[in-house]
Amino acid sequence: MISNEKVILIYLLFGLILPLLGIINGLLQDIHFSFQFAVGHIKSLLFFFIFLILINIDNDFEKILIKILNLLAITIIVLYLGILFQNPIIIKYVNYLVYDVENALIGPRQFGSVTLLMVFYKTAPLLLFVIGYIFSRRINFSSIVLLFIIITALIFSGTRANIIMSVIILSLFIYMKSNKSIKIILTILFIIILGSIVPFIIENFLNTSEGSNSTKIGHFISYLILFENNPYIMLFGHGIGSGFYSYGNNEIVQQTELVYLDLFRMFGLILFSVFILLLLYPILFIYKEEKYKAISYICYLIVAGTNPLLIGSTGILVIVYVYFLAFKIEMKKKYLLKRDK
Repeated sequence: MISNEKVILIYLLFGLILPLLGIINGLLQDIHFSFQFAVGHIKSLLFFFIFLILINIDNDFEKILIKILNLLAITIIVLYLGILFQNPIIIKYVNYLVYDVENALIGPRQFGSVTLLMVFYKTAPLLLFVIGYIFSRRINFSSIVLLFIIITALIFSGTRANIIMSVIILSLFIYMKSNKSIKIILTILFIIILGSIVPFIIENFLNTSEGSNSTKIGHFISYLILFENNPYIMLFGHGIGSGFYSYGNNEIVQQTELVYLDLFRMFGLILFSVFILLLLYPILFIYKEEKYKAISYICYLIVAGTNPLLIGSTGILVIVYVYFLAFKIEMKKKYLLKRDK
């Protein structure tokens, strides 16, 4: 049960204690320390404060969030089609998004021999939660239409992680919703399709010579060298705001696309373990009642681990959402328990 005392403890750990210890460690060690990056990191974690507000006011945060994400999906599709057909109004708006406010990455994206148009908002991976929301309710014609829109928007967002994860989560949820006979058929189809497309995926999406992949490999090799040369980092960390030399960018960086390795380097084993436990803790409460939403969250954590999205307003919003769900489920259980007495 998530008691009021646990709520306060979770907030203190997530929103105050971890960031405070992290930035003190970073300041004391002063290893390529960036005050600007550290402040940005702290500001993002402090955003968790909204959780305390949401659980103390009468609201339907989930429905509001889902409606906003539906609008985001439609926006991505409209922008994609507008660019495709060279609509002047859409082109002008795209220039505003990309160059003036820098809220989106829009343009061609090369994956091996495949070139895709990318319309990527940082909030696009949150569309995975809409898929979980749809499958947690009764499936009808309108929900199938909405599901098609969401999957299309994830594919149009143009990132490797979004495309692959949208296919995985859709396949998994259809399998979970099916009866035993359909599951057998789906398993056979999955094996046949997987066997036929794996070479294509490896060649075009997982090719080590592709720009993004080679950068990630450079980051990973740099981390191996860093931990080998400075093993104490694995225990105590470098602190929030610290940096290291990465062969991925061939420069000093405070953050890479390998988010969990970044957090491990900054926090060290003990604080990193606490952070991961805080990320996973709400799943214990959500999975039994809302398994599709819990799986969507796990999928998001995987996607967020390959892009610097987790520690930012978008990532913290996700964490607020799942803790809100967990608290809501536990409060409902508590109410039913009292009513039955």
